[in-house]
Amino acid sequence: MTMEPSKPGQLGVTLDTIENGGPADEAGLDTGDVVTSFNGHRITADVQLQALVLKYAGGDTVTIGYERDGQQQEIQVTLASVPDE
Repeated sequence: MTMEPSKPGQLGVTLDTIENGGPADEAGLDTGDVVTSFNGHRITADVQLQALVLKYAGGDTVTIGYERDGQQQEIQVTLASVPDE
């Protein structure tokens, strides 16, 4: 999953790409969706979303708020493990 850099004052982060078969894809997120919250935290920057994701372990389930076609929605996403580098 990749994201567009956040613009100052913008709520949410727009998803540029979704990895086929990845957690976001499995949960139903789509390219162009705007992630507005992560487990109750309002999202205003791409780096904020990345930092929040890293606070959780693979296998944890989180609630993602997002906007698609002007409609606010929420879904549950089970996170994948981050491979060791």
